[in-house]
Amino acid sequence: TELSAIKKRLQCGDQDSWAVVWGPEEDVRAAAEEIRLRYVDAIDGVPLETRQPFEDGHTDFERILPGPDRMYPDTDSPPTRMTQERVVALRTALPPPPWQRQESYLAAGVPLPTIHYLIRRNGAALVDRVVAQSGADLRKACFFFGERAKGLRRKGVALDDITAERWVALFVYLAGNPVLWEVWPHLVAALAEAPDKSIGKIVEEGGWDRPADDWRQGLATLEKPSYKVSAEGRFRFVMGRIMVKLRGQVAAKQVASELRAKLAEDGESR
Repeated sequence: TELSAIKKRLQCGDQDSWAVVWGPEEDVRAAAEEIRLRYVDAIDGVPLETRQPFEDGHTDFERILPGPDRMYPDTDSPPTRMTQERVVALRTALPPPPWQRQESYLAAGVPLPTIHYLIRRNGAALVDRVVAQSGADLRKACFFFGERAKGLRRKGVALDDITAERWVALFVYLAGNPVLWEVWPHLVAALAEAPDKSIGKIVEEGGWDRPADDWRQGLATLEKPSYKVSAEGRFRFVMGRIMVKLRGQVAAKQVASELRAKLAEDGESR
């Protein structure tokens, strides 16, 4: 009944088309104008646009195609006020530009390929955070994330699952227990596998928290290779066997010093 009354009021014939728009006056005027423009576009053909399909087979307007009629920022989003306070806050939070990072890393003795890798892969941000919050050496941190960690990533270790906070905690822990640097691949792999486990617990389960105070006694009965080798060859052979048990508990430099002294003593006694 209502549609018939409107059609009669508009004096529409059988070949006429018409549309009804209702709502707040300001919105109705805007909608009516859009409908008028749509009819104007239809005279020239099918408008160039992206449309969304529906299950019943018809489509609806979604967005205009990229081009001079589509402006950025996205016209679908409401405008955002850019106050001076916000500009200052954003500028303050900006990281150093790549050229500044490159200059500081070069000054620390980091090779240029490693620097470029860190900057391209967003590793520089992690390096800067670890150095700032753990007091780690910049050059050592760059080599760790730019060179050493790549080997573990190739082996399938999920390094991306380790949060920045966990990396900082690891470097802090290693600073207090530098001998653990010799087992860092095992520590990092364990961090990736157990995101909620503390570093102390990982060290304890790995057996690296128990100082081997009696390790020197093992030097009294040195295993000899079954083949003829030079003095340096014997040192490397024995060193490799000993460090299987002592790695992460006693510094390799200390073991090597004691072992060389022991081998020299054995040589003199023979």
